Amino acid sequence: MFGHSGDESLTSRRLFGHLEWEASSHWTMNAGLMIENNVLVDTIASGRIAANYHFNPLHTLRIGYAIGRRSPSLGEARELNVDILADQILVQAIRKSAENVEEERLKSLELGYLAQLPTQGLTFDVRLFRESVKDGIDTYQAPADLGIPSLGLDETISVRDNNSRWVTRGAELQLRYQPTERTLINAHYSYRDVDSFYISRYEPYFQIKDHDERAPRHTAGLLLFQRFPAGWSSGINIYHMTAADWRDGNPVEQFVRVDAHLGYDFAVGSSTGNLSLIGQNLGGDYMEHAQNNVFETRLFLRLVLNF
Repeated sequence: MFGHSGDESLTSRRLFGHLEWEASSHWTMNAGLMIENNVLVDTIASGRIAANYHFNPLHTLRIGYAIGRRSPSLGEARELNVDILADQILVQAIRKSAENVEEERLKSLELGYLAQLPTQGLTFDVRLFRESVKDGIDTYQAPADLGIPSLGLDETISVRDNNSRWVTRGAELQLRYQPTERTLINAHYSYRDVDSFYISRYEPYFQIKDHDERAPRHTAGLLLFQRFPAGWSSGINIYHMTAADWRDGNPVEQFVRVDAHLGYDFAVGSSTGNLSLIGQNLGGDYMEHAQNNVFETRLFLRLVLNF
């Protein structure tokens, strides 16, 4: 992976602190800071500040701003993945890291609202956000000029560098309804729009591509759970995700997944336990993240004993 048979190592040190200030019954302020140090990026800092305004104990409006720095991993910064015959002839060039790969830089702004209505058994949470990343780590194609003869005259290699940017805008919301201790209904939905570009080639011509479909635009889920008398319980979870072309995976189609379970709580002497029949993906097969990762229908029993 690193072009030699020896070991590579990286030591990273992190210091994190968080401060919360209740300025009044209506205002709560939060601030966090992380400082990281390693030989790849020297010293970098990430921070976040947020303000929460409580209209009353049940309704809160929040706004937050963050600046983040992500250090490249050891593989991202020092990879040299090639096949060389007898240390003299390049057989295949796969990927290498450019010199001085730097950290990714993120800026994030969010606006949120939380409503808690315990008498009605309702909790509602919504968040609007915008996240921008520059100096994103991606790959571009370049001639495989490693200073040794190559079996393929037009051999190219993927070079990992800070050659991409993207902006993600979206909204997330969740509704939780628990009318009694025995019944729970939870629904969530997420929308995100990605606007991105990365340099895919510098020579012999300049080329730009995008990762706008790198994440699903819509995801949604519904959970229904009910407890019955005599220790019985049941639940169903429905999850939907639209199509995506994952950055480190493959294009996958949209899918709907349905999970269900039937459980029974019991007692044996002073011990308790639970026996559950669980079904996962009660429908057609779907691909998750990559085309070689196919999730099929699964049925199994689970026994839990508490002594």
